[in-house]
Amino acid sequence: MSYIVAIANQKGGVGKTTTAVNLSACLAKSGRRVLVVDLDSQANCTSHFGIDPEVQRRNAYHALTDSDLDLRSVVLNVRTNLDLVPASLDLATLDLQLAGAVNRDRRLHKQLRAIQACYDYILIDCPPSLGLATINAFAACTHLIVCIQTHMFSYSGMTRLLDTAVAVMDAYESNIESYALPTLHERISNSHQVILAKIRGHFGSNCFSPIHKNVRCIDASMKGIPVIELDRSCCASVDYFRLSHEVIHELETEGRTRTSTQQLSV
Repeated sequence: MSYIVAIANQKGGVGKTTTAVNLSACLAKSGRRVLVVDLDSQANCTSHFGIDPEVQRRNAYHALTDSDLDLRSVVLNVRTNLDLVPASLDLATLDLQLAGAVNRDRRLHKQLRAIQACYDYILIDCPPSLGLATINAFAACTHLIVCIQTHMFSYSGMTRLLDTAVAVMDAYESNIESYALPTLHERISNSHQVILAKIRGHFGSNCFSPIHKNVRCIDASMKGIPVIELDRSCCASVDYFRLSHEVIHELETEGRTRTSTQQLSV
């Protein structure tokens, strides 16, 4: 069984791409077969793996706009057990290009279903918006990780994202198991601790351990590598290895016994 996980928040700068890159790298290190789909026109996830998005002839944009394209022709191998569907600036025009297209919000669903048997995990790095790329991610995913910076503005903005996920579930009669991932957490900040408590209060057991703010993540992104390849002992590496263990436990162990999904309303 494969798990398709959308990593999302319509607010930028909350650690979505950092999480997609480093969680996927940690899952791959554990022996899982992982595919990362970069749906952000900024292509930061693609660059973070050391891939120049400008030189890729085909990317996620073509996979979504050309229904005859085989997604496997777009996939790049970036690490052992780890593949990538790269992004490009073309994704910024996706809503315009697919205006009026048939099944325009189910394009990714169709593409991933054709190859999901090749992977244990498919992680989707969503753009910081609730446009067509994010809707495609929600329509395709089985699980949703909402990256929420432990800051009031980030926390207060999650309502619209979760409402959108509910709308997609209702439209396609699907179930999306939702989880919170507190990010950029500062342990010594009282305000951060208050927001962390609020996040845990809302999501309950569907809240992963927080990812602490660490400059080594920025250093790693500048070098085009996951942080675990730069410094395995830094707190960010420790946090992401822990997150991968929690994801494996939750989705592969406890997930099998679930009979209903977490309510997504706020």
